[in-house]
Amino acid sequence: MRTKKIQLIATMIIAAICIAEAQTTGAGKVEKNYNIRIYGLAENFEWTEYFQGQELLEESGPIFGLGGDLEFKIAGGVWIEGGGEIFAGDVDYDGHIMTSDNKLIPYDSTTSYEGIKIEGDLAYQHTLPHSSYIKPYAGAGIRAWRRTLDTELSDRYIGRYGYEEDWATLYGILGIKVAMSLSADRFLFAAIEGHFPFENEMSVDLSNQNGPSDIDLDPGKENTWYAEAGFDASPFTVSVFYETLEFSQSPPADDHPRIFQPRSEAEVVGLKLGFFF
Repeated sequence: MRTKKIQLIATMIIAAICIAEAQTTGAGKVEKNYNIRIYGLAENFEWTEYFQGQELLEESGPIFGLGGDLEFKIAGGVWIEGGGEIFAGDVDYDGHIMTSDNKLIPYDSTTSYEGIKIEGDLAYQHTLPHSSYIKPYAGAGIRAWRRTLDTELSDRYIGRYGYEEDWATLYGILGIKVAMSLSADRFLFAAIEGHFPFENEMSVDLSNQNGPSDIDLDPGKENTWYAEAGFDASPFTVSVFYETLEFSQSPPADDHPRIFQPRSEAEVVGLKLGFFF
């Protein structure tokens, strides 16, 4: 299902690029040396973990955040771009509790997420007729978040089976964006990116369960995708986005050989709404 979604998004964006290349009529927008976007976001977040091909747990629910993008033209068609987001939310947990004799008992709860994402890149903007353009870019980003199980973000309470995980992934970015001008201050845009992790880190705090508080793990590196498409009508902007996260199973912890992070995947579909300058 995920592969089909990625193929559909890629096909739509390639089609948009072809349309932009072929466009021969329309009003051009005013050329600027910078762009600023500030937005709120709402997303449906799904997190799934697997072991030996069997699903261990699934989490799903809404996450909300704030973000912004900055783009500055530095010379010719060369741009420096950067942006960041903060996000938080409570999602439903549908999984299991393992007993002392290694039996799995179904368990429903709540998992809380708090995090930040920061990205930057260098881009080259190739102008098309009537101020449309194609912009390939390359850069890097970091995404870090705290995942607290058996809790709710609103009251900071950790339940009987709760514990905290701190995640961070550092990744390279290769992407392409296309924009189609509709008038002096209105245009459509779409972008697709590949994310290529350099480093994944994770720490687990089991002190709430009378366990160790500093377990370090290294989830495996898997390439992922991000896609976004939207409409800018100054000063307003709206877009939809789709993102994947994926981590193969980690090696066991050095000091705790029975503890490891199972294969983990996330799928995010969301909406951004804000202001464009």
